[in-house]
Amino acid sequence: MKEKIIITIYEKYLSHLDGIAENLRAEGLFINRLYDYGVIVGEIEEHDLENMMRHKEIESCEKDKKIQLPPSDADIQ
Repeated sequence: MKEKIIITIYEKYLSHLDGIAENLRAEGLFINRLYDYGVIVGEIEEHDLENMMRHKEIESCEKDKKIQLPPSDADIQ
């Protein structure tokens, strides 16, 4: 099952962001968004998720959390 993830790259590696992204793609990461300030949003198989943190360039790697709000006219619970 694919997991949506958010990866943050250390600031000192931002000049190599395109190369880092290519390496992550080669490891199975499908990149949805690549931001110049070092954030990568993508999807990867759950069993490959732990491998992401072995890269020295990655500061954090977290699963994307979904938040669902009730409709504005719903009763207060």
